[in-house]
Amino acid sequence: RFEALNDAPRAAAWAAAVRAAVAPGMHVLDAGEGHGLHALVALSAGAYRAVRCESLLPVAAREIARRNVPRAAAGAEWGRGEADALSIFPDVCAALQPPGGPGASLLAAPAGLLIVDVLRADALASGLGAIVADARTRGLLADGATVLPSSAVLRGCLVESRAIGSLGSVRGAVCGLDVSEFNRFRPAYRTLRAGHFQLTCLTRTVDLVRWDASDGAAEGEEDEGEDEGQRQRQGEEEEEAAGAGLGGVHMSAEIELVASASGNVDCLLCWSDLGLGEGLTLTGAPEGDERADGSAEQLAVYLEPALYIREGEVIRLSVTHNGRELRLRLVLSDGRQAWSHRGGVEEEGGVAVDLVAVAAAAASAKGDSAVTEGGEALEAAGGAGIPDVPPEIPDIPGISDSSAVAEAATSGPSKYHFAMLADEGRARAYDTAIGLAYADALADAQKQAGMEASPIVRALDIGTGSGLLSLMLTRAHQQQGLEASLTPSLQVHACEMLPPVATAARAVLASAGLETTVCIVTALSSKLTVCDEHAPPARPRDADFDSDSDAADVDEEKPPSHAEPATKPAAEPA
Repeated sequence: RFEALNDAPRAAAWAAAVRAAVAPGMHVLDAGEGHGLHALVALSAGAYRAVRCESLLPVAAREIARRNVPRAAAGAEWGRGEADALSIFPDVCAALQPPGGPGASLLAAPAGLLIVDVLRADALASGLGAIVADARTRGLLADGATVLPSSAVLRGCLVESRAIGSLGSVRGAVCGLDVSEFNRFRPAYRTLRAGHFQLTCLTRTVDLVRWDASDGAAEGEEDEGEDEGQRQRQGEEEEEAAGAGLGGVHMSAEIELVASASGNVDCLLCWSDLGLGEGLTLTGAPEGDERADGSAEQLAVYLEPALYIREGEVIRLSVTHNGRELRLRLVLSDGRQAWSHRGGVEEEGGVAVDLVAVAAAAASAKGDSAVTEGGEALEAAGGAGIPDVPPEIPDIPGISDSSAVAEAATSGPSKYHFAMLADEGRARAYDTAIGLAYADALADAQKQAGMEASPIVRALDIGTGSGLLSLMLTRAHQQQGLEASLTPSLQVHACEMLPPVATAARAVLASAGLETTVCIVTALSSKLTVCDEHAPPARPRDADFDSDSDAADVDEEKPPSHAEPATKPAAEPA
């Protein structure tokens, strides 16, 4: 939102479109992902009244309205007070009561203009089609109402870019170490600024799917040769979309392409073009278009497996979109195929939550309720005075303001893990630093052990992630331990608070034969305590202190290790 607010050309394009669409005395409904400025522009252009749906930041939206409504409404005199000009509804549009319905509504009359600004690379995945269809079905819009954007087109091309590809998977060894097990967290896509990466377009740019607000129709560059199996699959997709509460929104296309260059298909790079009426299009193309939305990002959709194509080769691309998710199938002339996959959703959430179904169910459960003229929704929106707060996340002592807290609310690692693994300079720096640190630790251990005992080096890896740093440490131990007068032993405890990531780290270490050297502990380091360091060394074992984890619990028959959960008494804590 900040980038969109600071993007002057984008704001000017939207303002021009809104002014052109407003008629004197019109009621306006703003239900997009923006910031409420479009509703203010509509008031300044002569709209009688506007309602802004803002479920995330209602308090900020009200303050923006309080500061700007007097100035925005100064040029229009329609016999209503400034406080009535713009109302903030603190929920999604699907929870807004229609005018004339059984419950009170902020909409005094059906809106003649619906504004649904979308900030995502895939505009169709923002719920655009479902929002418009729901508003029409429930009588929120007047007959012949204008909708902005008037159309949305998802466009794209096949791209070769090792840099973009490495953001979605581990490719090869990292400093000579195998962490490919971490690929179980491969994301389905990444949102990014393609202009920041070196890439080669392997095909021409095509329209993948298209949505038109005039009738809600969605279409693509379809071939005529659709067989019965394709029609059956489309029916299944439509049924799935309807079951998800998306109003049956379904788009599909069969596109034939010819490769314009040879290379590896690392992803399908796509973006959205928004039609704003009167021949004005706001495009999210990465570069080379004067109409480009400077704050827009692109979407890299990953295909598996990564295929090599030759210049002139014929490519058939099957595209489906259910209003939440884009799916692809690529078939080459020699029969080789690749698919996009589900899962691994990043925090930007290019795939929309089910806006209509969730909000409608919530509104139905809460029942009819009164709404004041000032825009303070009572029971229907969960109470007045809703604070602007992020979604609830676990309260973790000591790191409550850390990005790790937000990561703990997800089922897998953050989007930065693959970028870190792909950063060769970063990996080499850590490898060197760990080797030097191990040499110092070994020297200290030898002094403590004396001349007649084998030294023991103990290490704690906090936030192990893929297990890469523990792998580097064990390699340094294997290389430097050979030079020691007495063979040293190494004991590593690696903490990982995310159970799925801990499971992947165990697999990485097991593939390297280090399951007896490195103990993966599914817990925060704050849950561990130091036990008697003079106890005889024991084989480290995996421990799982998370009751929700699927990983195996501690084997009680094994001797105790040197890290125990804090709930157990510690002997002589250091």
